[in-house]
Amino acid sequence: MAYIWDTTSRGIRYVSKKPEFSRQDDTITIHKGHCHCGKVQFQVEAPRGFVAIDCDCSICVAKGILHLMVAADKFHLDAQSENTLSTYQFHTGVAKHTFCSICGVHPFYTPRCNPESISVNVRCLDPSTLGTICIEFLDGKNFTGSLSVGNNGVYYLKDHQKKVVV
Repeated sequence: MAYIWDTTSRGIRYVSKKPEFSRQDDTITIHKGHCHCGKVQFQVEAPRGFVAIDCDCSICVAKGILHLMVAADKFHLDAQSENTLSTYQFHTGVAKHTFCSICGVHPFYTPRCNPESISVNVRCLDPSTLGTICIEFLDGKNFTGSLSVGNNGVYYLKDHQKKVVV
């Protein structure tokens, strides 16, 4: 049993068994992304297939974000997008929640748990470059740790941070 991101419907769906990543899923790809109105454009270097994180903290639930966390040097914001971004900070002020000041969509941000990384909203990526995406659930309401980084440059949850969803 597992949850995956369905690139056709652009939604989360349940599957009876966890799909296996193929060799093609390991291929490092340039994924393009944007906000709803297209004024914020970016690229992220990541595998075609990866594990995305669904967090249940108050802000992630409100924004509906599905996280792909990568090292900051794997993320490239289009220079013209800078002027369109606004930033929201709260609590510790470490996280920088960026959003488009025109359409309000949240395409990426700098997370508190790993401020040296960028969390890209999978829902803002062009689905044509995406492979298999498995989803792990994070107990963000009680989260105080950091994430681990894999050999492919994508951050992932440690086993004790995963939330079991039935």
